[in-house]
Amino acid sequence: MTAYVSLTGLQKTVIPTRQSDLRSKNVVLTSYFTFADDPQRRKRVKPSFNYLANFWNTAHHHGLEVVIVHNNLPEQFVHQHSTSKIRFHEVSVSKNWSTNDYRFYSYLQLEDLRNYDYALISDISDVFYNSDPFLYMSARSNSRFFGSLDIGTFHRRAWKVKDCYGDEAASWDQQKVMYNAGVW
Repeated sequence: MTAYVSLTGLQKTVIPTRQSDLRSKNVVLTSYFTFADDPQRRKRVKPSFNYLANFWNTAHHHGLEVVIVHNNLPEQFVHQHSTSKIRFHEVSVSKNWSTNDYRFYSYLQLEDLRNYDYALISDISDVFYNSDPFLYMSARSNSRFFGSLDIGTFHRRAWKVKDCYGDEAASWDQQKVMYNAGVW
């Protein structure tokens, strides 16, 4: 999943229109946590480049600036996969939160976050970029939130709904459109 937020003064503003400013003022935020079970996989994720390969390769190819928030990835792994545009930031974690929830809190703790005008919050294991998403956003300067449609409707038999939401899903409007902002 990827979500867009403006970080200029932590309020919504329009996207800059000058293409030359895009690379230095935008960042993709993602996380690679190993402190608890992944909510979808129901097991702990181990340090492996394969887990982030599609994300890393396509972000690197498009020259995207990336911050990967993590806990306890091996120093050799971090060193091997860091570049001038892709960096890792280790954080202390709260084991009272799920890995999914904690990432949002950890992004707000980044001290240099205010150096960016815009951030794209993204999953890491199932995302790849067909193009630079900031170019798409900058061409739509009147828009402030970006997400992508996933194929299908959100219903009780959709993938992982029963695992995540249990019997509560049976009462939902079965024709809700699913949004997956991890598709660019």
